Amino acid sequence: MEEKTVKRLWIAITAVVVAIAAVAFGTALGWSARVLLMPVILGIIIANLSVVLWVLWKKMQDKKAGFPVKDERTKIIEWRAGHYTVIISGWFMLGLMWYLWLGVKVFGLRELNAVQALLASIIVMGAVNIGLRGYFGRKGDIK
Repeated sequence: MEEKTVKRLWIAITAVVVAIAAVAFGTALGWSARVLLMPVILGIIIANLSVVLWVLWKKMQDKKAGFPVKDERTKIIEWRAGHYTVIISGWFMLGLMWYLWLGVKVFGLRELNAVQALLASIIVMGAVNIGLRGYFGRKGDIK
């Protein structure tokens, strides 16, 4: 089967599973606005798992075909991006700590709960890593 056909089939199966989950939740719990958010969240989780499975399947297919999973340049780019991401994330969390101490205690700003602080940290880490991978990938010579 062609790769394009497999990709379309994969997307269709994921959409069908999400639709079945939405109908099942709606039927079981009633069709209210609050209940309709549950299948949306479940659909996002299922779609994410589907993407992870797709990437793993593609890597297995490439490995069977004899392609290297990562070349040396890609490994260097990922290492550098990860290294700088850890450093920048540490500084960001230090800034969060200063916000919680100085901003909340001294200036009376709104306190962040644990979920907000963790979510902000995760978003910053992901954005920095993606940005640095793109920057180092376009940069050319990596030393």
